[in-house]
Amino acid sequence: MFSKTILIGKVVSKVESKIVSNGNKLASFRVITNDPHIQYHNINAFEKAAESALKYNEGDMVYVEGKIVTRKYKDQKGADKYITSINASRIGSPNAIEETETQSTKGVAHDDDF
Repeated sequence: MFSKTILIGKVVSKVESKIVSNGNKLASFRVITNDPHIQYHNINAFEKAAESALKYNEGDMVYVEGKIVTRKYKDQKGADKYITSINASRIGSPNAIEETETQSTKGVAHDDDF
């Protein structure tokens, strides 16, 4: 099985950074998309992706590539709650990602070329 998500949206919260118990750097923030409905996405980025996330501020457009994860926890009353987020493996400027993808596919045949 495979899970991969690509989002291009606007950062709508401050990017917060911390070191987690295993010593890895974690950056967390929220992104809003509008396709076709407005949705808010919780983003968690570790290590290299966390370093990239720290370059962005509220209001910036951002490209996020990663995996959808859902975790379960208990609230104060003991009820099960779930939270879904994106564990980002790649974060960057939408324009820079587009330029990189275009350069890396030069000379490559695409389905619509035939």
